Amino acid sequence: MGLSRVRSRLCFVSPWAENGHIIKYLRHNPTADRLLLCLDVAAGIEYLHQNTTIHGDLKGANILVNDAARACVADFGLSYVNDSQILHWTSQSSAASKGGTTRWQAPELLEGAGLVHNTPASDMYALACVYYEIFTGAIPFFDCPRESTVIAKVKEGGRPTCPSKVDTPWTEWGLTDDMWSLMQECWQHDPVARPKIGQIVQRLSEWVTVDIRPVQLAAWTDSVIRVHDTNDTFLALSVINGILDSGTTEPETYATVLQEFFFGENPVKMNRRLKRGMACVSVALLIILIVIIVIFKIKGGY
Repeated sequence: MGLSRVRSRLCFVSPWAENGHIIKYLRHNPTADRLLLCLDVAAGIEYLHQNTTIHGDLKGANILVNDAARACVADFGLSYVNDSQILHWTSQSSAASKGGTTRWQAPELLEGAGLVHNTPASDMYALACVYYEIFTGAIPFFDCPRESTVIAKVKEGGRPTCPSKVDTPWTEWGLTDDMWSLMQECWQHDPVARPKIGQIVQRLSEWVTVDIRPVQLAAWTDSVIRVHDTNDTFLALSVINGILDSGTTEPETYATVLQEFFFGENPVKMNRRLKRGMACVSVALLIILIVIIVIFKIKGGY
């Protein structure tokens, strides 16, 4: 993993996740151990919080599953650095500090017109919404088609509905009273009353019985070694995957990304250099043609 710059924009590098996001993965693998995936997500958030970083946009679509069937927290576009020393010399936009997706946002982020930063507690609220997706296969407030209705409901203390105990989440997908209770704790209106991420990791770890998944796939390690000590291939794939998710239909976008990463040069500068090169080649061919014509004329004169 690492960082790179694409046309003056900072991009986060992450390995390619063949299984896609966690909701897609669970649709194709309904018997997967969902509790283990919940623990994976919590461990990722714990790492961020330990390094004074708040995700700010947790949702199922931002949780990827790698080839080892492990959930990985991704998409840090709205992440917020919760460190006064760093904030002293860098800026944070209101979108990055208060951003997110409505159905996963904590009530304090939806109340009032003033600037309210994402916090570790708001991440906990969103984490419970992710767990709701994992165990039910539905987005929070799936029964509310309008975002404005969701906002009003959350402000009034409403939370995602609990599925019936005769439904699949309880009978087949591993939802338990303990898990539902944990989600409700994370959904408390008062941010201070929500559990810390370390407490969640500890509780989930106690509930997990066995984990036989590999920690790191050898195939991925070999791939990293083959890319001559860089992650450029993974970076290009990651950026292109983001373009695909955005729904763009412009092929030039893909060409631009590939050009910069695989040729190691800014596409605009590279195109200019190629045009200059083509111009030089054209001039050289013209000169050669003129020389050939002159030679034939000279020989014809004799």
